[in-house]
Amino acid sequence: MLLRTLGGLMLDGAALTRLKPLMVLAYLCLEGPTSRRELAELFFGDAADPRDSLSTALRHLRHVGALEDLADDHGAATVAADATLLLRDYDHFRYQTVLERYVGPFLSGVEAGLGIDAEEWLFRTREAIAGRVRAAAFHEARAAVIEDRLDDARELTRIALRLRGVPELEADDLETALALVDELDLPEAAQLRALAIG
Repeated sequence: MLLRTLGGLMLDGAALTRLKPLMVLAYLCLEGPTSRRELAELFFGDAADPRDSLSTALRHLRHVGALEDLADDHGAATVAADATLLLRDYDHFRYQTVLERYVGPFLSGVEAGLGIDAEEWLFRTREAIAGRVRAAAFHEARAAVIEDRLDDARELTRIALRLRGVPELEADDLETALALVDELDLPEAAQLRALAIG
């Protein structure tokens, strides 16, 4: 089974569609084994009985074989998530695979109804993943320029600059982006120069 978290949220091979159990599973996939107390506070803090609400969510996950109960009242995912595979590919410099895996922002469309802490985790994770995708696109664009595949380089640079949910360009990324758009004569050059000055 694979938990799809990029561009939406669904568990392949299972009929489970409830948002909160799938959110808990996404958290466990990305963050690793987590205590029930922490999960209850993060995802069910506004419920009348957070521990009971969490127990119901965990029961759904156990039913489809996506959860392992560990010692010390911790839960762990037994499935992989596309986001964790993408991050692993990035860490192993498989940038083309990173770009192939990324089909949309992390947990796109599932922001409603989350508490402040869960929403903060979601947006922080979304930015971190999109930032790595942008870095992979810039890397592949530079490689395409070196190999004189300029059409590929233009497309990869546009992908990097048009990603949604990314953090602001840091100085190094901005310098890379400026060099690429100048060399490739892209219309985004003026906008990026203004950003660099501002």
